[in-house]
Amino acid sequence: MNSGAGAAGSAEQQEAMKQQVASSLASGITYECGDCAAKVQLRPRDPILCQSCGYRILYKVRTARLQQYEAR
Repeated sequence: MNSGAGAAGSAEQQEAMKQQVASSLASGITYECGDCAAKVQLRPRDPILCQSCGYRILYKVRTARLQQYEAR
């Protein structure tokens, strides 16, 4: 019986994660300009261009969430 509840919980977690990813894509992903260090929000299909200086090299800002991977 517990395996059914675990599967439902897992499905709920996956759905919540999908909604979170969709909302972050709608608002845009934050990048940092390589020239003037301005923060730039870009959505899919936006031109890769700093809005303040026009520089075309942008760096993705590191996430604040801790990510840990197991290496074997």
